[in-house]
Amino acid sequence: MKMKKYLLLFVAALALGFASCSDDETIPNLTGIAIESEGGVTEVIQGGTLALTANYTSNVNPEVRWEVNGEVKSTDKEFSFTEAEPGKYYVTLVVSTDVGEKRVNLPVTVYGKYKYGTFVLNEGNFGNPPSSLIFISPENEMTEAAYFEANGTHLGVVSQDLFIANNKMYIISQNGGEDGMLVIANAETLKKEKGFSKDQLADLNWPTHVAALDDSHVYIRDNNGVHLFDPTTTSLSLIEGTDGAIKNRMAVTAQKVFAGTNNSLLVIKDNKVIKTIALEGTPTGVVKASDGNVWVSVNSTPAKIMKVSSKDYSILKTNELGSFQVSAGWGATPAISAKGDSIYFGNNSTTIYLHDFAKNQTKELAKIGDYIQNATMTYNNLAVNPKNSDVYVTTIKGYGNDYLTNSIGVFNFTSGTTKLVQDYKNATRFPAGVFFTYDFE
Repeated sequence: MKMKKYLLLFVAALALGFASCSDDETIPNLTGIAIESEGGVTEVIQGGTLALTANYTSNVNPEVRWEVNGEVKSTDKEFSFTEAEPGKYYVTLVVSTDVGEKRVNLPVTVYGKYKYGTFVLNEGNFGNPPSSLIFISPENEMTEAAYFEANGTHLGVVSQDLFIANNKMYIISQNGGEDGMLVIANAETLKKEKGFSKDQLADLNWPTHVAALDDSHVYIRDNNGVHLFDPTTTSLSLIEGTDGAIKNRMAVTAQKVFAGTNNSLLVIKDNKVIKTIALEGTPTGVVKASDGNVWVSVNSTPAKIMKVSSKDYSILKTNELGSFQVSAGWGATPAISAKGDSIYFGNNSTTIYLHDFAKNQTKELAKIGDYIQNATMTYNNLAVNPKNSDVYVTTIKGYGNDYLTNSIGVFNFTSGTTKLVQDYKNATRFPAGVFFTYDFE
C-alpha cells in the first residue's frame, strides 16, 4: 500500500513537470512581413542608396536575410540597397524562425545618372574646343562634359540639337566628324549606341534639328527641308512639301511632328505632310504644350501666341501681345518656353518676359544684366523647367575670346519676386540650347 502511494506521487510529480515544461515553451509566431522604403520610393539613381527596413511582427527574435536577384546581401534588419548598373532588380526579404521562413519581394528600378535633369548642348568652336554636353542634376550639380565622361570620345562638330525618345538620345551636328553627324546614345547613361557619319548622311545639307517618334522614325531638318531617317536600315528621304522648314526645333506630340515654315505650320506623319496650317506670319517657336497640344509664337504685327490642337489642327485660341515682340532672333531655339499656361520669352534680348496665356497678360520679369555680370547678349533663347518653373538663360560677354566669359543663369519668379537660383560661370562653349528631360516624358 505504501509502495502504491509513492508510485502515485511520482506519477503526479512527473505530470506536473511535463505541464510546467509545456507552459514555458514558446511557439514562434511571425506575421506582417513587409519591406518599407523611405517615402515609398522604389527607384534610385545608379550608385545611389535606397534605405530599406524589414517590418514584421513576431514573439521571437527571427533571423533576417536580404537578397538581390537571389544573392544574399545583408542579414541586418535595415538594408542599404545600391547598384552601379541601371536596370530592374528584385529585392527579397527573408524572415525565418525555427518553424519556417516567410519572404516578400520588392522590385526596384535603378536608373541612369542622366535620366532626370537638364542638358545644355555646346556647339564648341568648330572642333576647338569640341562640341560637348553639360548636365545639371536636380540637385544643381553640374557635369561639364557628360558625353565625353561616359564615352571618352566627342560629339560631332558643331552640334546643334538633341531629342529624347524611347530611352534614346539623338544628337545632330552640322559638320559631322568625331562620333558622327548623328549620334544615338542611351538617354540614361549617355553611352553611345550608334553613330552615323557625314558620308552615311551625305544627302543632308547642313542639318540643324532632330526629332524622333521611335527607333525607325527620326526626323532631321536641314537646308532642304525635313528628312525621315530610319537608323535600323539607314534609309534617308526628303519629305515632300517640307522645303522652307525654319531653322528651329520641331515638336512631337500625338505621334506626329509639327514643324514651322514660312507663314505656316506643317503636320508630318510617317513620311508625309498631312496638314498645312496657315499662320499670319512665320513661326518663331513651335513647342509641345503640357496638355498634348502645340504652342506656336508668331512675330507678326502685333505678335501672337496661339495654341493649336494636335488632334484636329484647329487654332484653339490666339492671344495678341500688344507692344511686346516674340522674336527668336538669329537663334535656332524656340522664342517661347512654357510651363502650363505660363509662357516665357526673351525676344532675342537680355530681358525675361512672361505671358499668362489663360489671362492674356504679358509683363517684364527681369533684366538679366541686373543679376549676372558680363551678360552682354543671350546665345540662343531661354527655357523654363516644366517641373519647378526655373528659367534658364545662357549668356556670353561677346564674340572672339569673350565667348569664354559666359553664364548659365537660373531664375525663379514663382514667389512674385526675382530670385537668381544659380549662376554657372564659364561652362558653355556657344550653347546650342537648354533641354529638360521632363519635356520628353
